[in-house]
Amino acid sequence: MLREYTKKVLLWLQKYTKTDMLYISRHGFWVVGEKIFFLGINFFLAAAFARFLSKETYGNYKYILSIFTILTAFSLTGLNTAQIRAVARGFEGSFTQLFKMKLRWSIVPVFISLGISAYYYIQQNRVFSIAVLIVAVAFPILSSTDIYVGHLQGKKKFKLLSLINTGKEFFSAIILVTTLLLTDNLFILVSAYLGTATVFAYGTYVFVKRFQVANDSRESDLIPYGKHLSVISFFSTITKNIDQVLLFHFVGPIQLAVYSFASALPNQIRGGLQDLSLLALPKLSQRDSEYIKQHVFKHIRRLIIFCVPVVLLYIALSPYLFSLFFPAYKMSVPYSQVLVLTLLMPVEVLNSVLTSQKAIKYQYVILISSHIVRLILLFVLTALFGLWGIVWAILIGRFLTSIALALAIRRM
Repeated sequence: MLREYTKKVLLWLQKYTKTDMLYISRHGFWVVGEKIFFLGINFFLAAAFARFLSKETYGNYKYILSIFTILTAFSLTGLNTAQIRAVARGFEGSFTQLFKMKLRWSIVPVFISLGISAYYYIQQNRVFSIAVLIVAVAFPILSSTDIYVGHLQGKKKFKLLSLINTGKEFFSAIILVTTLLLTDNLFILVSAYLGTATVFAYGTYVFVKRFQVANDSRESDLIPYGKHLSVISFFSTITKNIDQVLLFHFVGPIQLAVYSFASALPNQIRGGLQDLSLLALPKLSQRDSEYIKQHVFKHIRRLIIFCVPVVLLYIALSPYLFSLFFPAYKMSVPYSQVLVLTLLMPVEVLNSVLTSQKAIKYQYVILISSHIVRLILLFVLTALFGLWGIVWAILIGRFLTSIALALAIRRM
């Protein structure tokens, strides 16, 4: 009875939203639930870091993790996105092949991280040297096993993926907070975080390979298309994470810690938008370009309108949130209030539309050029204005990219 009533309500809403509300309710519940859980876990972790770690140590910790994230740019990350499209169309047989290919490519970032470790060893910075060495050890498994994410998204197994991700975040948080209670040693903190993530990622990969691969069919152009997307995501990964490296080198670990707290909550909220784009990707992959051009901008406008009160509420409440939970980082508030404006620039959603239609030419031209512009802005504005330079570079870069992607969709 309740199920039938809920279905009628969703169908009624569908007339006005012009959106498949049954699909959103079936799969979106788990995506939104996962994001709310992540927000709570990361809020709890941020409070623990603020309470038990000095700003300098936390800045160093974020710097090491940013090195790891930047290195993922060399690991064919575009294969994950291409896999979503292929699996959504019934081609599931490339699971092991993609894992082996990503494992082979991980040798490049491993050697880069070994080089960075050697550099810090020569500079007599043994703590950084050992911490980056841990990155080199963990990288091959972490960067290769993440193909299970794209596979489950393509199969629309959002409930299973959400349960896996929430379990991983929950146990990682417990181990990391326990480590924080025992020590503030950078090497041990990095080892605890990456070690837990590696074990969990490999276990999930084995589970998905055994129970979630339904056929041996392969899409012939999956790997070529994935390589194209990897070239594009190479620049994206670097420009999205180089900000922390630049801040560390230009103004030091303390300012990096301030920036990390300023960007944490806006990034978590914006991550929800990215998850919505991944939720839409399997469905968009089954539509033609004419349908996309006729309907997608209506949905994007509704999404932006929805985000406006979220942004205003965050701007109003953030001073109280920081005073209550992160009093040591109250200076992060003005930066955070500006960074939350990025919610009004749906780059991830717009890009997922182009990805669904394999509009590779537009993605090459727009995304690579926009990432180069953003990289230049980051270097110049950070050197001139420090932390505020990073904030304005991010805002300007996302605005220009959103405009360019929207124009590309209209011309598809």
